[in-house]
Amino acid sequence: GGGRGGPGRRHGLHACLRRAGVEEEMVIFGGRGDPEAPRCFNDVWCLSLSKDAREGVWRQVETQGGGPPPKVWYGATPTKDGNWVIYGGSEWQFEETAALAADRGVVWILALQSFAWSSVVPAAGTSRPEVVLACSLVEVSGSVLVLGGCMPHRLGNMPATGRTFAHCPKWYASLSRPWRFHLASRRWSQASASADGVPEPGDTLLRSHTSAVALPVQAAPRQLPPDGAGPEAVLLFGGSRYFTGAYFHDLLALRLPLPAPGPEEEQEGCAWGAPGDWVEEVGAEVERVSISGPFGSGEGVLRRMRRRLSGQISGAVASGSSGL
Repeated sequence: GGGRGGPGRRHGLHACLRRAGVEEEMVIFGGRGDPEAPRCFNDVWCLSLSKDAREGVWRQVETQGGGPPPKVWYGATPTKDGNWVIYGGSEWQFEETAALAADRGVVWILALQSFAWSSVVPAAGTSRPEVVLACSLVEVSGSVLVLGGCMPHRLGNMPATGRTFAHCPKWYASLSRPWRFHLASRRWSQASASADGVPEPGDTLLRSHTSAVALPVQAAPRQLPPDGAGPEAVLLFGGSRYFTGAYFHDLLALRLPLPAPGPEEEQEGCAWGAPGDWVEEVGAEVERVSISGPFGSGEGVLRRMRRRLSGQISGAVASGSSGL
């Protein structure tokens, strides 16, 4: 079962692990209920993971501080300093509301030991990302990277099926322009990532509902900074364009440069591509294969079908495909 008691049936939420001494707990936040309780939540629950217990026990946490508004499909990641960082998500509304606008750029942080909420609201006039849903968050080089996501509040009236792809750039956050939230300065900056190693990046890099993980990678000795840390990389798998029925099963890699000299300076060198030999160096088992199907969907589908039929598609990106 799912443990005794508990929050009930939900979807579109995240979990993280909390350690308190020898005890461990699974922590969840928010999400949306089933048709019998069709609303979004902003509560925090813990499931005990004691080895002595035959079944976990749920408890609802009384958090401190003002927490986030109710959210579904937010992005979240635990950080090395013992916090849980949350960004994005909404009540899946299809129009811009005052509450949604107020949440733009706001980062919510839950201290896992004290269960105290805090928030970081961008200063007026500073850059900040849109509120995105179903984005992936990963911690890299003292910052949290926000990858992809969708914006249902921008959807408006759906156009005819044949023209939907033209609207995807305003419905989805491109992986080529990821945002970073710097944990020390608590400010946002936006990076630019090349995509020379990705087929039809204008199509392929528009997606949400992905999964991602950060990997440390050893750099050549002449590249090592004084602390010995090398550049990092992010592996990203799958995703979708929910509004147009496109689904992905490819594996992409984002290679990050060495840490920038300033806390908010974005260096050149971010690049999307296929997982290379460096994946094997850190023990990840990824098979390098040729592309055997189309990526994404939309205006490029006929071009990709022609290439596929003529046997011209080749490369070193993990096999990917999607449908309309």
